[in-house]
Amino acid sequence: MFSFLRYGELVGGCAFLYLNYRGHDALVLDCLDVHQPDADHLAAPEEHPEAIYLWAIAGAGRSALGPISALFAGARYRMADLYTRPVPDKGAQLFTSLGFEPARSWSPGLWVYRRLASGTASDKAA
Repeated sequence: MFSFLRYGELVGGCAFLYLNYRGHDALVLDCLDVHQPDADHLAAPEEHPEAIYLWAIAGAGRSALGPISALFAGARYRMADLYTRPVPDKGAQLFTSLGFEPARSWSPGLWVYRRLASGTASDKAA
């Protein structure tokens, strides 16, 4: 979870789930409880996540993107695709402008941002 301050005032925050391969499969198959995920679905602290799920974002908007992008460019996270379920209209517009697209999955409303470091979309489908 990240919180964002401006002049000492809370202006927003976001929360992520760092998923291992079991969690990634559960997410795509619509079997992941994002509110109370099974610990077997979460990446261990020493593990590189297979996928990152943006669980919640509030208030921070685009001002949060720089610090989050810098974090996810690091070695631990750079191979993980990012997933979210945008709230209609404004959320879909924001995530489309960031390069997210609807995911091919059993999970309704799931969107994905494929990381270049993790391969092409055709690599993922194979």
